[in-house]
Amino acid sequence: MLTGIQICKRLWRVALFVAALNLGQAGTLSAQLETFADAWRWVKFTTEEGLPSNRVYQVLETKTGFVWAITDMGVAWYDGYAWHSVPAPAGILKGLNLKVSLAPNDRDLLIAMDGRLFQISPEGFQEIPVRTPQGKKLVVEQAVAFSEHGILRLAWPQGREPGELYLYSPYKLARFPSPGKIPRANLK
Repeated sequence: MLTGIQICKRLWRVALFVAALNLGQAGTLSAQLETFADAWRWVKFTTEEGLPSNRVYQVLETKTGFVWAITDMGVAWYDGYAWHSVPAPAGILKGLNLKVSLAPNDRDLLIAMDGRLFQISPEGFQEIPVRTPQGKKLVVEQAVAFSEHGILRLAWPQGREPGELYLYSPYKLARFPSPGKIPRANLK
């Protein structure tokens, strides 16, 4: 037969065990309640914070954390506090047939549009002329940064359909070896 002291000791052990069990589960349960979609995790940006428009089509972030937004009314960059619109020359952003990628300097953007290529920095738009060494104008369909070596462009001579790859590094444009022509119909 158990004495009163032994019963109290057993009840105390059971109470401690149940309390420890509840504390362990409380930590697990609270961790499961926090989700990625919780409102406190997100900030809604609008034209009040400096975006050119509330209709954002693309957001790009560089490896260094520089953030760009492409809207239907222009391009903006974020400094951690507010958005800053980048002034575009008249008629540059007409329509939204834009092909956007990051520039090799990991800060600026490359935009291929209407056969032309632009580099966009916080200071503004700069057109990058695309011509062969013989001076023939090339139509640019897409441009992507190709490590630190330059910009790889899918382009072709004006008036011709098949696509060719060109590597543009500062002050030099050279044909990039590829297995064959790339028809426009194969682009997505």
